[in-house]
Amino acid sequence: NFVPFDIDLMTFPEFVGAENFLDDDNDYLLPVTGSTALPDAGIGQLIFPQPAPNVGDGAYTLTYTQGTLNSGAISVPITYNGPATINNYNILGNPYASAIDVTAFINANNAVNEVYYWDHISGPSSALPGAGTSNFSMNDISVRNAMMGTVAVNGGTAPTQFMSSGQGFGIKAQQDQALNTTPVVFNNSMRVTGNNDGFRSNEAVSNNSFDKLWLNLTTSAYDEAVSQAGVGFTNLATPEFDNGYDTKRLGTFLSLFTNLDGEQLSIQGREAFHTQIELDLGFATTVEAEETYTISIDHFEGTGLEEAPIFIIDNLLNTITNLKETPYTFTATKGIQPDRFIIVFEEREVLSTEDEVIATNDITVYPNPATSEITLGYSGTKQLQELVIVNVNGQKVQQIDLSNFNQSQQFDIRILSTGIYFMQIVSEDETIVKKLIVK
Repeated sequence: NFVPFDIDLMTFPEFVGAENFLDDDNDYLLPVTGSTALPDAGIGQLIFPQPAPNVGDGAYTLTYTQGTLNSGAISVPITYNGPATINNYNILGNPYASAIDVTAFINANNAVNEVYYWDHISGPSSALPGAGTSNFSMNDISVRNAMMGTVAVNGGTAPTQFMSSGQGFGIKAQQDQALNTTPVVFNNSMRVTGNNDGFRSNEAVSNNSFDKLWLNLTTSAYDEAVSQAGVGFTNLATPEFDNGYDTKRLGTFLSLFTNLDGEQLSIQGREAFHTQIELDLGFATTVEAEETYTISIDHFEGTGLEEAPIFIIDNLLNTITNLKETPYTFTATKGIQPDRFIIVFEEREVLSTEDEVIATNDITVYPNPATSEITLGYSGTKQLQELVIVNVNGQKVQQIDLSNFNQSQQFDIRILSTGIYFMQIVSEDETIVKKLIVK
């Protein structure tokens, strides 16, 4: 149990609303070197390649002897530290010589909402924040709740419903169980035969009839990185927050998430699928430069999703794209845009490509790039209403009344810092978007 790395959320707003497993002062591990006794059943361990936290890279030999074949009910005390929703991270492990059903484990424990795995995709590094000379990466953590799993940003596969024997994992214990100091319990009813031929193996087939959708966010800046958001549709969940079915996103450098009343979720559980469902979708990135990002379907399951289109609406650019036909690509810089997109499963009326091109030809913005002022020109017949300038994070930075606009008008933009912006020119029945570059 530990207090995580203290992130300055004013400086790094892209981590607001995210879970953080980075240790700041090595207060959550009991370091072990040399020979040591087995931990109590159900306690997890982090195994680093070096024999101690603060030694350099090298080649080391680790030897393990046989332990105990546990069976029956096992109760593991949990540490609850602090006020609601923070600092209740604990490291556990499957104590049995068989796989267990993760869904059964979560459903049996009121203190557990999901499990986290350290996937060892990249080696511990001195370049990463933390208490040791070498620290692990948040981008190597995958997550599984009672419904589905999502992959780590650095790669690998999504966790399956089954956890192999001896597998270590992390939890964030629910604070509402602190008053009773509720332990975590393992029992034989969670154990399964088979499904134990490797750690974190890929799930070949679905083991229930849920409709499930996995969406990926990738960037041209890092070809191997992918942030995954999962949505499952079942009558066991509701449109509200459901423990075991809704899981907050991790604080990774690239993050795709659904937005549920301000809760940013890497996995969201919804009611049984119907085409009127809407999903608010957002993303965050710590990449400083303007880069190209792509949202695509990784895969989906279930007859409802097989038969329905999957559209993404860009609220900033007023576009709609069928992700079953083509991925959606856009540009962005460092920041968080929690309400940028909507996922829908029916065709929606938005500004058509043809209408936008014709209207755009009537509008000119010059100079562009600009430094201190711009001139907006319009040769169409519709009455313009306002000009709204938003930054790449979707924040409104300037709003100008155009009700008296006549052919052209100059605007002072000296309040804008250097960067890329989007100009929304609004008339009585449509909105045209133009990119503005401020030098």
